[in-house]
Amino acid sequence: MCSAALLLVRDEFSGTSEKLVATIHKAAEHMTKLVRDLLDFGAIEASELPIRPLRSDCGMLLRQIVEWLGPLAAQRSLEIEINVRSPTCEAYCDGERILQVLSNLIGNAIKFCKDGKIVVECVEKETEVLFAVRDNGPGIADEQLEQVFLPRWHALQPSREGTGLGLSIAKSLVEAHGGRIWVESQLGRGSTFYFTLPRPSSSGVTCRDRISPSTAEHAQAIFTAG
Repeated sequence: MCSAALLLVRDEFSGTSEKLVATIHKAAEHMTKLVRDLLDFGAIEASELPIRPLRSDCGMLLRQIVEWLGPLAAQRSLEIEINVRSPTCEAYCDGERILQVLSNLIGNAIKFCKDGKIVVECVEKETEVLFAVRDNGPGIADEQLEQVFLPRWHALQPSREGTGLGLSIAKSLVEAHGGRIWVESQLGRGSTFYFTLPRPSSSGVTCRDRISPSTAEHAQAIFTAG
């Protein structure tokens, strides 16, 4: 609705005024995301956020999120590369909620990368699908790695915008599917966020039965093997 209203306003403007309309549009989208984050966080806290898992094509989810966020990345001279490392890659998940997870992870990567590309990958394993979002941003200090998924973690990072709830919401959504989410990072070399989702044939498997995020080498090896 907000976008439609702005399109009507744009029809009344031309020339230099289009930049003002674009700025208003961007601000409106930002406020919409802030409100959604706050509403979702409240629903999660109250255990009322609905999850409707179905058999989902992971490659299609990646292509859809890149279609949405690709123009934003291009504005920052960034490329988003997709790697689907299995001939068929399906997860048992609520596609809309996983798009929300990917939007948070890729959106953060776009925000903090200065140039180069962001790599988004998925690979199908025996009982799960493993996703990775890799960037070449500033990285995260070791002492903060265990805090990044806490609500309002970035309150201590003065240069960061938003509610600080995006990663916390992503964690809750992944865990609601029986998956796990974690990050490996090095200062000055970027970060990789990983998360898992159950495959359709193993939808009853709990997260403890699946991949352990104990080391960067273990997760990285899954994507580089073969």
